[in-house]
Amino acid sequence: MSVDVSPAAPKKRGRPKRKDPADAPIDGDYTLDQVIGKEKGYEYAYVHEEDLAKLSSRGYVDVERGVDPAKPAFDLGAQAGERTYNVGMNRLRLMKISKERYDAIHAQPRKLAEARMAPIIKAAKQSGGKLTQELET
Repeated sequence: MSVDVSPAAPKKRGRPKRKDPADAPIDGDYTLDQVIGKEKGYEYAYVHEEDLAKLSSRGYVDVERGVDPAKPAFDLGAQAGERTYNVGMNRLRLMKISKERYDAIHAQPRKLAEARMAPIIKAAKQSGGKLTQELET
């Protein structure tokens, strides 16, 4: 009785490269988050009713039907007596804020984030783009 002792096939090293799909909204419909007819100098947001008070206090105002040129790309028309745009199943309200006010609101959190990221970016540049962590034992 003879035994086959041929060399085993070499093992492949590493994992295959992961292929992720393109980014998409969780509901898969790009038209729900698009705003057409935007006015220059304004930023737009879809706002849930739970966030209305907070964003209104920051300076956001409703985009009104027939008054403002901006509107959701996915607009099914007005319900009786509806003067604002309410979009999707969650009835998100379309609101706008001036670009200057938007930048002022976001400047402080952006500075804090940049300060937190500075040492990380510095370490990445010093290591040639390879971040490693050495654990003390």
